[in-house]
Amino acid sequence: MSFLIDSYNEADFRNEVKFTHLNVTRDEFVRKLNKSKFMFEEIHKKRWVNNIYFDSLWLDLYATSIEGVSNRTKIRMRWYGERFGIISPVIEFKMKRGYKNVKATYPVGEIMIINGEHKRHIVGRIMSSKILPYEIKEALKKLSPTVANRYYRSYHLSNDKLHRLTIDTSLSFFSFLKSQNIRGEYNDANHLLITELKFDTSNRFTSSIMSDIGNYYRLAQISKYTYGLRYS
Repeated sequence: MSFLIDSYNEADFRNEVKFTHLNVTRDEFVRKLNKSKFMFEEIHKKRWVNNIYFDSLWLDLYATSIEGVSNRTKIRMRWYGERFGIISPVIEFKMKRGYKNVKATYPVGEIMIINGEHKRHIVGRIMSSKILPYEIKEALKKLSPTVANRYYRSYHLSNDKLHRLTIDTSLSFFSFLKSQNIRGEYNDANHLLITELKFDTSNRFTSSIMSDIGNYYRLAQISKYTYGLRYS
């Protein structure tokens, strides 16, 4: 996948810091957020986010994540809304250098996902896409679905317009390592609330925002993919 990472320079990467919160509701977190002097405003309609992650037979991408390899990649198919039915997903290569990330996104077109079907049928529909680039299909041929997850996301923007924050709740996970057939019964992780602070360039407000959030909650670099493999 070096053909992807090598096509980006440092200016293309954005900063992303995750905070994990246990047994905290969205309303409680937003109330604290609204008391901050940075006054984050909700800027997008809340929506369900769905992902299917891909990895090698030997879980190489999982290994690089838990080992903390600085330059690493996660590969997923993402779509919004309903979990099953006709969807319009994208394939995302999320590439990480330290705390900086960049995403390469490729639309698949409309495909169907059916509750209870084997993962090979999902992969087959992806590979049948007429708009997915050849190089991406070739990369996916070496991988297989490992974990699916789903969560409810809200989007917020600070009053300096330079810091974006997402809040994820109602997380649930499904392991393709335990079942080859995707099912609607995901394992709930309702005890988790995950926020992601995203900014292109750090400024004098950035550390203050992180400190404000950190005063209430624990700062930690959680990966939904690695957590899902362990939890589901």
